[in-house]
Amino acid sequence: MTIAHRDIPFEAEYEPTAGVPEAPTLPLLPLLRPVIRMVVVLMALLLAVMGVATRSTASLLLAYEGITPENTHEIMLYDTRTGVQAPLLHGDLIREARWLPNGTGLLLLEARAWAVHQLDGIARDPTSTERIGMRAQPSPDWARAVSMETGRLVVFNGRSSRVLLSDSPLHALNVTWSPDSRHLAVTAQSPAGGLREVLLLDADTGEWRVLSSEPAFYTSLRWSPEGTRLAFIDPRYDIQLVDIATGDLTRLPYPHIETIDAMTWTPDGTQLTYATRSGLLYLLDVETGRSTRIYDGLESDTELAWSPDGRWLAISTGTLIEHRLYVRDAHSGQMTLLDDRVRASGLLAWQP
Repeated sequence: MTIAHRDIPFEAEYEPTAGVPEAPTLPLLPLLRPVIRMVVVLMALLLAVMGVATRSTASLLLAYEGITPENTHEIMLYDTRTGVQAPLLHGDLIREARWLPNGTGLLLLEARAWAVHQLDGIARDPTSTERIGMRAQPSPDWARAVSMETGRLVVFNGRSSRVLLSDSPLHALNVTWSPDSRHLAVTAQSPAGGLREVLLLDADTGEWRVLSSEPAFYTSLRWSPEGTRLAFIDPRYDIQLVDIATGDLTRLPYPHIETIDAMTWTPDGTQLTYATRSGLLYLLDVETGRSTRIYDGLESDTELAWSPDGRWLAISTGTLIEHRLYVRDAHSGQMTLLDDRVRASGLLAWQP
């Protein structure tokens, strides 16, 4: 396995100011200090309250891919504060879409080229992501990307396309980045044959670590929000948790006979949300292993996405061709139908 040198972000150096005379001490300053301190504290409290109020009324945007009556595709935005749904753009050749890290727009793979579409409606060239490639998966920080061609993993610089790591000794089946862009979780065919493995790749050093090995398929690799644990479904349909630091593996028994159709972490990292093939929706406490059913009536193919604040759960459910989109209020449990014509396996993502 070959590793080229890694880009190191530039860090500016600062020198302390020298030779600046201190201001003369005023006789009244000791008397005024308690007053000044009280004013500062009151202003800080006022700003904090204003900040909480602002955040509580701030918009949370959900981007999803709808289908028009003419059977073309469009990227839609839903605002949880106002309840307004509006199309951002139309296009029938959208292959992939995801939010930019700063939440100011979407990066779309249209036909054979990437394009950045800002929320102001202006399309811009993806200057920092133009070399990511059609079949590559960029890391969350967009500094690197990984491609998986014919089972071979290649990690490269997302801005210059310089290869950082290649020649992986396995046949990769699925891959996903950790939230800190440091590790890759990979399901792969074992070089010895007959076994499937869940592996951890350190994208900085090129080191591999086997997390689990079974003679059948693994599914649903899901990183915890803080990136310290990895959840996946093993061949017995049990959910396994791996502590990334120690490698310790915990199996959470799955109390159902039907398969899991979709699984995702809650934003606080304390629970897993999963939907079964029979249309049931559960919350699983990862500490106790207890599952609680929170909804039934979904269809056989489901996708899930939590809003960053944990208030809303977007649920796309339907057939392999077409879905309906709901938003569930975690406080009240109310389900709201947003759209009855949504592309299956299309974009479903909350603004960062």
